[in-house]
Amino acid sequence: MDEQIAAESAKIFAKQGLDIRLGARVTDVAVNGDNVSVAYTQGDSSETLEFDRLIVAVGRSPRTEKLFAADSGVTVDERGFVFVNDYCATEAPGVWAVGDIVRGPMLAHKGSEEGVMVAERIHGKAAQFNYDVIPSHYLHPSRGRGGRQNRAGSQS
Repeated sequence: MDEQIAAESAKIFAKQGLDIRLGARVTDVAVNGDNVSVAYTQGDSSETLEFDRLIVAVGRSPRTEKLFAADSGVTVDERGFVFVNDYCATEAPGVWAVGDIVRGPMLAHKGSEEGVMVAERIHGKAAQFNYDVIPSHYLHPSRGRGGRQNRAGSQS
């Protein structure tokens, strides 16, 4: 994200009452009645703050443990992701995998584009998907851009 967009977004978030601490590492959490005490480190300093709510967002993982038979020829890694090549084809002939069960960000538009690529390849087209340019951001108020970041584009 361009630095200007990031700086403007940070200002808007601050006006909305958000206190964003980048690079902080939570070291302890304790429930104290109706409040939650959160201890964290940021750089060389440590601090403990009280909140009325705590949201923990640790990400997602694919649920593929019962998706394929053992003799299907499809390889699943230790985290549950289906192994595919650059075109989303698995090692099993005629079996393709896209979206949240393959490597990369778990984003709907990424999965949709992979699906389009697979459909085109099945129909004999030489389609491919560039994972370096997934142009979407989820912010409110809305911000947007497409393609490479200006910094990356000027270096190529």
